This record gives sequence, C-alpha cells and structure tokens, in this order.
Amino acid sequence: MKTSKSLSIICQLACLFSGSVFVSLGVPVLVLLIEIDELTKINARESLNFQFNTLAWALLSLLLMPIGVGFVLLAVVIIWSIVAPILASFRILKYPQRPVHYAKIFRIL
Repeated sequence: MKTSKSLSIICQLACLFSGSVFVSLGVPVLVLLIEIDELTKINARESLNFQFNTLAWALLSLLLMPIGVGFVLLAVVIIWSIVAPILASFRILKYPQRPVHYAKIFRIL
C-alpha cells in the first residue's frame, strides 16, 4: 500500500518537470509498465492525461499569441500546471484509496 501511494505521488509530481519529457512522461509510463496495483495505474494514466492536456493548451496559447489572448492563456496554463499536480499529490496523501481525477481535462488514455 505504501509503495502504491508513493508511486502515485511520484507520477503526479513528475508533471512538475514538464521541461524534461523523459521525466514528465517517462515516469508515469514506467509506473504503468511495472506496477500491479490498479489504483496506481489509474493515477499514472491520469498524470499522463494531464500532461497531454497541458501540452495541448500550451500549444493553443502559442497559436493565439499574435492576437494577444495567448499570453493570458499561457499564464493560466503555467500556473495550473504547477498547482494541479501539487493538489493531486495532497489528495493522494489524504485519500490513498481513491483515484485522482483532474477536473476539466480530456481523457485520452
């Protein structure tokens, strides 16, 4: 149980290293491949979905920069990409038996 909770938290906090694709995407993929616990796999998939959504919103904001809206959107994306994984990690600490689900994201996996 402790290992599952630790791996779930590591997957969520890997999102903070979005500058390194190996860390932010590699850690949850590695956990998906090696972990047996289904709850940890759900949390790893949610972490990957969050990363894909963050990347998509960042690219959209870059496309909207010529009309000025992109700067505001990019600021919101950056703040959310820092705050959300930290909140998810605290949620795992408080409720280790429940999977973490980010609000308002598209679930690809």
